[in-house]
Amino acid sequence: MPGQKGAPPKGYRIGLIRPIAWLNSQHLSAEALLAKLETAGMAINRSTALPYMHMVGGYRLKGYWFHLRDSNGAFPAGTTFDDVIARYEFDRALRLITWQSLDQIEVAVHARIASYLSEAVNPHWFMEDCLFAQTPNPVYPNVKKKRGRPRA
Repeated sequence: MPGQKGAPPKGYRIGLIRPIAWLNSQHLSAEALLAKLETAGMAINRSTALPYMHMVGGYRLKGYWFHLRDSNGAFPAGTTFDDVIARYEFDRALRLITWQSLDQIEVAVHARIASYLSEAVNPHWFMEDCLFAQTPNPVYPNVKKKRGRPRA
């Protein structure tokens, strides 16, 4: 890489919102990343691990193995990639159950609000501008919200 270690290469654009730290990491293929994990002491069944590496990705799965490493970056004896897969699948199932429950709550709240306002105001309450706060958008202060249906 051109430039000093820890410094962006010449011509590299710094982020607009905040400066982006230049990282000197390199891309590793799924096979190379699995080899690196094996070197660190993780037992890996490649026929099981490779599909997860390709479909889920090492970056996402890293969150499920990172905390298992010791201060030297090695895995304790007995750590397997199947442990990582089990944690990922548990988290995935928990996330699905959580979103299903939140969806039911959102539908119930929406139905209550719609029923109440239809009775208290009128069946077309959603077209009444006076029911909605007209607050400025802090990100785009010159953009005004459109209310109601688009006109043909």
